[in-house]
Amino acid sequence: MGGSMATTTIDAAGSDPIEILQANGAGTEVLRVTSAGKLGVGTASPTSTLHVVGDAAISNSLSGTVDLVVKNTKTSDSAAGTRLMSYVADGTAGDPKIGLGITGTQDYYLRIDNDDSDKLKLSSNDTDMLTMLVDGKVGIGTASPGAKLHVAGDAKVSSSVSGNVDLLLENTKTSDSAAGTRIMSYVADGTAGDPKIGLGISGVREYYLRIDNDDSDKLKLSSNDVDKVTVLADGKVGVGTSAPDALLQLKCDGSSTDQLRLENSGTNGRVWAISGGLDSAPGDLTIKDQTNGKTVAAFHYHDDDGRFFRVGAYSGTQSGIDCLAVGQSTLCGSGRNGDACILSMDHNSSALSGITLNYRNTADTAAFVGGHIWAGRSGNDTFMTMGTAHNAISNEFMLYMDAHRNFGLNLTGTMGGGAGVIGIGDATTVPTSNPTGGGVLYVSGGHLYFLGTSGSAVRLD
Repeated sequence: MGGSMATTTIDAAGSDPIEILQANGAGTEVLRVTSAGKLGVGTASPTSTLHVVGDAAISNSLSGTVDLVVKNTKTSDSAAGTRLMSYVADGTAGDPKIGLGITGTQDYYLRIDNDDSDKLKLSSNDTDMLTMLVDGKVGIGTASPGAKLHVAGDAKVSSSVSGNVDLLLENTKTSDSAAGTRIMSYVADGTAGDPKIGLGISGVREYYLRIDNDDSDKLKLSSNDVDKVTVLADGKVGVGTSAPDALLQLKCDGSSTDQLRLENSGTNGRVWAISGGLDSAPGDLTIKDQTNGKTVAAFHYHDDDGRFFRVGAYSGTQSGIDCLAVGQSTLCGSGRNGDACILSMDHNSSALSGITLNYRNTADTAAFVGGHIWAGRSGNDTFMTMGTAHNAISNEFMLYMDAHRNFGLNLTGTMGGGAGVIGIGDATTVPTSNPTGGGVLYVSGGHLYFLGTSGSAVRLD
C-alpha cells in the first residue's frame, strides 16, 4: 500500500496496552489507551476517560438533535447527573443551543432564537430569563429591552460596582439636557458607614437620602453634603435643624426673608409668608401677604419694647388701617391719633397707654376720626383722659380724671392744686347762638358763663 501508514503497538505486558504512532518515520504518538481505560488524544498521560490535547470537532448527531453531551455519570458525588450539551433545537433548522444542567432537575440554555430576530436568550427549563439584542440591549424579564439594561420586575444589587458604590446609573450622553444625570446607591465611607441613595448631575449638584449612623440613625436629606431635612425615628421633621423638638420645626439663618409660605393656586389665590426671628426684627413673628408685600399680622416681643400683637401693622406700604395692637403703640404708627391702635399698652419709657378707636378714609389718608381713652403719668401724678381725634388734630383731651379725684372738661393739669374738683377749660369757640332744649356752661377768659335757650350768656363768677 502506498503512502505513510500508522503503526499500532499492543503491549499486553506493558503498563499501557495500546499505542498508535504515526508512520512518518518520526514515530509521533497520536493516541494512547492506558491500563486504567483512559483514552488520550495528543497526550501520553491522559487523566480522564477522554483527554484531548489540541483542537476537537464533533460534526454528526450523537442522539437526536444533540451534537455533544458531556455528563457526569457518577452517583456518589455532589455533581452527579450534571451535563454539558450542544445541539440544534428542533432539528437542523431550529435554534442553536448550548446547555448546562442536572439530569431531571434543572437545565439552563443559551440559544439564538431564529424565530425572534436572532436574539440571544438565556433560559431556565425552557423559560426565557434574559434576552440580548444584536444592538447590545439586555433585557431581564422582557424579550424586548428598550435600554442598555431593561429589567421588568424586581432588581437587587449587593456587591460593590466601584469603590463603595453598589449601583450607579449614569446618562453619559453629552448632547441632551439630561447629560451627566445619575442615580447612586452605596454605603458612604465603607461598609460600616451610612447607607445612601443619591440623585445628581455629575460635577454640578447631588442630593442624597441617607441614614446617619453617627447621629442616632436619623434619616437625612442633603444637598452637596449639606444636610437640609432630618426625620427622627418618632416622626419629628426638621428643616434646617438636625434636632427637631416638634412634629415640624423650621430653622434658617437670620437673613432669610421668610421661613414658611402657604399658597393658594386658585383664580383669586394669594401667597402668605410667615417669618420669625429675622436679623432685621429678631423679636417679630410676622404674617405677610406676599402677593402685595403687606404685613397682615405680627407678634412682637423684645426685652425693651414689651410685647404686642398687631393686625394690618403700619409699614411703608400701608398707613395703619384697621389695626389691633398690644404693646408699644409707637411701633404701629407715627402719631397718637394716627397710630391705628385699637388697644395698646405702653412701656414705662412712654408717658401714655390706652385704647384708641380710629377710622381712616383710605381715599384721604390725611383725614381720620376716632376716639381714645388714655392713662398716663405726669411727674408723680397719674391721670386718665378721654378724647377724640379728627383730621390730624392730635390728642384732644375732652375728659380728664386724675388720682386726686379731679374731673376736667377740656382741661388738664393740677386743677389749681385742688382735690375732688371739677375743672372746665377755656372754650375753643364760645357759643354764638342759644342752644335748643337746655343750656350750656363754658369758660372764656377764665370766667364761667351760662347760656340758656333764650337771652344772652350770663357770667356766673
